[in-house]
Amino acid sequence: LSMKDDQLGAHAASADLGNGVTPKAANVKIKPILNIAITAEELAVVFYTNVLKNANHLGFSNAGFLDIQAALIEEQIHQTFLAKQGAKALTNKFSFPFGADTFRNFNHFITVQQQMEALFVAAYLAAGKEFAMLGRPDLVQVAAQIGGVEAEHRAIGRAIGGMKPANNRAFETLLLNAVEDA
Repeated sequence: LSMKDDQLGAHAASADLGNGVTPKAANVKIKPILNIAITAEELAVVFYTNVLKNANHLGFSNAGFLDIQAALIEEQIHQTFLAKQGAKALTNKFSFPFGADTFRNFNHFITVQQQMEALFVAAYLAAGKEFAMLGRPDLVQVAAQIGGVEAEHRAIGRAIGGMKPANNRAFETLLLNAVEDA
């Protein structure tokens, strides 16, 4: 999946997108959403990198380690994609609720992992809604694609944590009204 820079720009020739929003106004609103998204992906990369560095403290099975490794790679791909769209992380410094113990205590790790992934899913759901309101179905699709993978990460964490069932939602939770609430 790839979007050219001009796909993030105006793609409608009319004065507005049929919803009272001009292409220029839509682009002004899209940029902060993408910046928040890449910041979340940066957070995920930092988190999963630290998890893998401390895997011996967390007691993962081989399968669990491979699942976390795959999640890290997927977060890196999301980050790279968003950067190619011109997104800029708002920060690259993060703290975790349990500090370094987040990566040494399995219960702390799984608590943080579940909270983060649920929030990421909610943010991509909100992004999809906002992109739809801005007349950008291409970005709605991307938000759905990435949000779906974030939901997989949440389920994988539940499986690693022995939570039954791992796939415990028919609908993801709408924790946010707007991406900026993240």
